[in-house]
Amino acid sequence: MLRFTIQNGENLGNLKTILKKVKDELTHKDEVREDAHQNMRKATSLSKQSILLMHQKKYEKAGKMIEAAKEIISKLQGSAEEYPQIIYVGMFSAALQEYAEANIFHGLIQEARFVTPNEINVPAMDYVLGLADVIGEYRRLVLDALREGYAEKGQEYLTSMDGIYIELMAMDEAYMLVPGLRRKCDVARRIIEATRGDVTQEVRRKALENYLKHFEHAQSKKRPPQKGQPMYPTFAAPHNFSVSKAHNAQLRLSQKVVAEDHLPKKIHRVAGVDVAYAGEFAISAVAVFDYDSLELLERQTATIMVKFPYIPTLLSFREIPSSIACIKKLRLQPDVLLADGQGVAHPYGFGFASHLGLAIGKPTIGVAKSRLIGEAKTIAGRVFLVRKGQIIGEVVTTREEVKPVYVSVGHLISLETAVKIVKGCVCHGKIPEPILQAHRIASEERRKLQAARQSK
Repeated sequence: MLRFTIQNGENLGNLKTILKKVKDELTHKDEVREDAHQNMRKATSLSKQSILLMHQKKYEKAGKMIEAAKEIISKLQGSAEEYPQIIYVGMFSAALQEYAEANIFHGLIQEARFVTPNEINVPAMDYVLGLADVIGEYRRLVLDALREGYAEKGQEYLTSMDGIYIELMAMDEAYMLVPGLRRKCDVARRIIEATRGDVTQEVRRKALENYLKHFEHAQSKKRPPQKGQPMYPTFAAPHNFSVSKAHNAQLRLSQKVVAEDHLPKKIHRVAGVDVAYAGEFAISAVAVFDYDSLELLERQTATIMVKFPYIPTLLSFREIPSSIACIKKLRLQPDVLLADGQGVAHPYGFGFASHLGLAIGKPTIGVAKSRLIGEAKTIAGRVFLVRKGQIIGEVVTTREEVKPVYVSVGHLISLETAVKIVKGCVCHGKIPEPILQAHRIASEERRKLQAARQSK
């Protein structure tokens, strides 16, 4: 039996008073929540901006941003004493992690030390998660250093990334106590491996560049031809040069070739590279095409005096200087380059395409009109070039009733992808359009040079 009934308006009046107080309290809490969320977003934004400013080397301004974020964080922590259930939510934790990341990164950049959680008044869990994110900021430092030509500095930053990751991995208990740390460490590991690949490529490219500079320097000392002597280069080789040493260098460099895809998810531009000769001059041409439409986007040429003798199997040493000079002129850099010559399908595993790819650190494909080495063997309906049991290239028929081309890996690409790109670049005849156009441009430039010399 119901023993309580509302008999008069007095009880209803009391209920209204109670509910009004409840409503006022809920409204106030909602205002506090909204204000807190707004401040959390602001603190996160300030921390992110400070990191961006540090990458721009605007450290003083970055410090001011961190101080502004600190004031907001302190205000939120003060409000947490009264409204912990409102403040301590996921958004505040994210703000604390970003704030911790900014402080840790600032301390490392400016003072070469790790700030502590107590110094910045951040809970241990948020500090650790922010520390894991610092690894990603170091990747950007590495890439900036490589872009500016400081490979050694990039290696130092990579060492720092490794150090942070190793110390985080050593915290076995933290995986159970800090939600999200395992995922962040997995991301950090992938970032480190990608960065290690970038640094390795740049170090190899730099070593090859220095190697080529040594040859250039040695050739610059050669005496000019005397009256009655031919204008064609005789190549005054350095005293320690020999064909066998050059072949040994090719063998060593061939070990650095990467036969795996290092391409963007979508290829936008491809280029063809070819070299023509006019007496003592090498004329390189590069033609850049849109990959989808095969529209010619840019063409460049470079003419350089040949400083290396004509030696079969060492032709890339003659062609690399002018080709690099030509590629450096490009406003539109290609995602992959097709070279008129061999890649790894070379007696020493290091033809023009491989040499070029390693020198510039970009994906390259060798497309040759004739076979240099290897036996043609049909495997699963495809014809491969095989040498000593290893596949070194593929015999590709780009159109019916035409002779095939010989495709091989240059650098930073797989044979499968190389063949696919070559087939996708064929319009007329058997030669991919980028190489065909590069050949025409180089030949045109050679005719101009020859005509100019004859008119003198």
